[in-house]
Amino acid sequence: MKRWIWLIVLAQLAVPALAQDEGGDGGFFDLSSLGNAANVAPEFDPVAEVRTMLARANVAPMDKKQESDLKKVYEKEIKVVAKTYETRFGVPLKEAMGALQTPSRGRRGGNSRRPDSPLVVEARRLSTLLLDKMIAGLRIDQQGPLRRHQSEQARIAKLNTLTNSLAVAGTPLSPAQLTEVEVILARESRLRTLLIVEAKGAPYQSQVVQLEAQTAERLVALLDPPQRTAYAATTASAGAPRTPRAPSRGIN
Repeated sequence: MKRWIWLIVLAQLAVPALAQDEGGDGGFFDLSSLGNAANVAPEFDPVAEVRTMLARANVAPMDKKQESDLKKVYEKEIKVVAKTYETRFGVPLKEAMGALQTPSRGRRGGNSRRPDSPLVVEARRLSTLLLDKMIAGLRIDQQGPLRRHQSEQARIAKLNTLTNSLAVAGTPLSPAQLTEVEVILARESRLRTLLIVEAKGAPYQSQVVQLEAQTAERLVALLDPPQRTAYAATTASAGAPRTPRAPSRGIN
């Protein structure tokens, strides 16, 4: 039972990769025009994306040489993945990522793509992968504060999700519990920043998943039985996907 509950908590607290920098879009992504010469989506602008991330985090901006160097990194790396994506989906990767960067709003026709469609999910994954490699090329006084800002945004979102869900269910955290929750989430934020920076552009998602699993287990251990039950019920009523059975070698 304990394992099932903390898996629910982990699912509820997870923050999507692109939403972690306040830029995610919860609506429909209209990709119906991609590949149509008369109405082609703008190509993804990686330099503009990194520039925006730095500005949101109040980090020193890139100079012209940095922008030029990072654009070269992007062009080199995208050649490795673009052909496979286009073969699979029939859509140029740069255009698919461009649609994510500047999604259409208010167009909900039958050709719109949901954020969880394979085409969009893969474009989002690859754009995150490419941006990670670019961010790893920034100076440490830029990427460190940027990653710290992103981790703090994730921490705030998780804290709000947990406290609001329990309050609505009538089983709010006590002051002592809230203090412990803040310590647990601060630990995750700090370690998340370190492991992403130390990855130096290599994939780090599996390490983040492990870290979040540790956090979820600690949080569930802190809750009393009514709070655990209420939180699980709140998650289910919100329409969260059914939690899969935990693997035998998972966290006990």
